[in-house]
Amino acid sequence: MVPARVPCWCNLTYHAVEQFIRRWAPEKSYESAYDELIALLHTSKQVDRTPVGDSIYVSGHRPEIRMVVKDRNVCVTVLPPGSLHSSLLDYQEEMEYLRAINEEQNAKTHAEIAELEAQILVVDEERRVLSKKKESLANQLDRLRQKVKWDL
Repeated sequence: MVPARVPCWCNLTYHAVEQFIRRWAPEKSYESAYDELIALLHTSKQVDRTPVGDSIYVSGHRPEIRMVVKDRNVCVTVLPPGSLHSSLLDYQEEMEYLRAINEEQNAKTHAEIAELEAQILVVDEERRVLSKKKESLANQLDRLRQKVKWDL
């Protein structure tokens, strides 16, 4: 995420900026769209809630643009043009899609964690075997050194 140039009461997700560009400002760069969303959030107020309880904010400067803000003041998306009902349906589909992607990423991460844990167990076993071998060699070396001392 690109840091805001102006402090804002709300954080923006990368997805929110991408959706703003796709739905409202296809000609803007990421940075320009980010700055505009920050400006809109500075002049926005809560007007409604989504079915899952997230807040919908609208700016006084561009009331047609509706931003969804989750708890902890994170703007997660920008609703598409159209009626609020159709926009909320799009939002629910979008959140389900993002949830599925997140679950898939979590599954991959858990698989990587399991693989790394298995590798650690193998390395620990190898270390135990090497430690025993080192101890055996050190004992042999001590016996030889003792033998050399007595031979003198």
